Amino acid sequence: MNKTEIINKITSDPEQRILLSHVFDLYERCNGRNVITASDFMSEPDAYLAEILINTVKSENHLFFGGYDDAERKCVVFLPDYFTEDDVRDDPSLCDINYIEASVDKFNEKNANFSHRDVLGSLMGLGIERHLIGDIVAEGGRAVFAVKSKIAPFITENLMKISRYPVTITVYEKYEMAPKQDYVSDSDTVASMRLDAVASSVFSISRSAACDAINGGLVSVNGIAVTKSDRSVNEGDKLSLRGKGKAVIDAVGGFSKKGRIRFSYRKFR
Repeated sequence: MNKTEIINKITSDPEQRILLSHVFDLYERCNGRNVITASDFMSEPDAYLAEILINTVKSENHLFFGGYDDAERKCVVFLPDYFTEDDVRDDPSLCDINYIEASVDKFNEKNANFSHRDVLGSLMGLGIERHLIGDIVAEGGRAVFAVKSKIAPFITENLMKISRYPVTITVYEKYEMAPKQDYVSDSDTVASMRLDAVASSVFSISRSAACDAINGGLVSVNGIAVTKSDRSVNEGDKLSLRGKGKAVIDAVGGFSKKGRIRFSYRKFR
């Protein structure tokens, strides 16, 4: 199949087709020129679509990376055979990722308490497009966020304040981002790994309420809204229910004495 045929099989949405066309071009450029190629930061739904494309073309040397392993917003990175995934993790600048630290001075550090919204709002207020910004970690009067390296000089020169507080900007090529992961680990058994059964268990709602939420487009799997209650849930899937939070399925396997399937998960607060 050629490029158009492959993309047509995945989606008919015009915006999604543009995204996948770009990813396909990056894949071909890597193979043709034997160089690293990388996209901008993608949302979880976009990354999911890109992964479908990548599996279709059977790319063997690539990774999704957003500056640290558990990033929500990631770039797809295609690697020539002389690079490994660890090379990118050790040197994120290879895929054009820099890190920005914005911090208040000592006179404001007791009062400032940046939120994700504060930081993103300040960046978007400068006219920066969302796909150039990765994950944001904000706490107190300090924020760290991943960006595409081409935008780092502009941020350094123009980001003067976050919220109402003046900030100092520092750019790094490597940085240990450590977002807080506040979650509760738990496990349960279900008759089957259907989405309605798993959502009912994880989010502590009735099976009928789970079905209603799914039918109403309130439940997402790996960032994409799912409206079929019988959709199978697998190990590693990320579930979210609007108004109830998010969870990750850590393991599926084994049976209870009554023949029900055991699974474990993390539910984020």
